[in-house]
Amino acid sequence: MNSLLYKDVPNELTKRLPEFQDHYDEHLRDNGQVLLHVLFGDLVRFVYDVFSKQANLKSINAENILRRIFAFIEDLSDSSDPVVRDLVVASFMPNLDEEHPSFPNFRALMGPKSRQLFRTSRDG
Repeated sequence: MNSLLYKDVPNELTKRLPEFQDHYDEHLRDNGQVLLHVLFGDLVRFVYDVFSKQANLKSINAENILRRIFAFIEDLSDSSDPVVRDLVVASFMPNLDEEHPSFPNFRALMGPKSRQLFRTSRDG
């Protein structure tokens, strides 16, 4: 387990995924503060946007972004802070659509901890 804390998630997200910065800034403008559960809904939409660009352009950069997103989710899934793990279970995993054609790609990018939390999010 790692020591990533809930309060550190926004900074860690923008540090590890600078391509998401514009979405983060828009989120702050719209909400006046960071609402992590809402922000993680935005992150899932970003995942689908990036995947769509990768599928259309065969972009190596898009693949790199997706790998970094799912590596970040894996790190959150392995946090010693249960609130961080709950964020993944409640606000990231439920927004992944198993029926979407991109889902097998996303599942392949998940690490063991995030796969476990994905199952938890489906089992209730």
